[in-house]
Amino acid sequence: MPTKFEFNDILKLLDTYNQAFMERDAEAIAACYMVPTLTIRGDGTVHVFTSREELKIFFQDVADLYFEKGWRNGKYRILSWQLLGERKGVLTVEWVFFDAGNTPVRQWDQTYNLILEENSWIFYVSTFH
Repeated sequence: MPTKFEFNDILKLLDTYNQAFMERDAEAIAACYMVPTLTIRGDGTVHVFTSREELKIFFQDVADLYFEKGWRNGKYRILSWQLLGERKGVLTVEWVFFDAGNTPVRQWDQTYNLILEENSWIFYVSTFH
């Protein structure tokens, strides 16, 4: 598991990311990612984003879809963390999204490759599984 410093910074990133999805704030979601970045979706599709604008457009569509499906709250649980050198790491998270009545409507695991940039952790690869 991460050190206390790393753990707090990673929690901050995940909390910011989760809140941005709940608010459907594509700019805040995109800010959690490095440019360029790579995502591998649950259906196996691969997306490479080479600009902040591409990230914003993509994640606005994702956040709007989640909202249309009734997802109103998300929670995460860190399953694993591996520091790779001083500035990189691999994080696996279990996500659970809930509807307005706090009933779970979707659960999945996601692995992120992170990099420490300007004293903040950000995602540069995201893989659903």
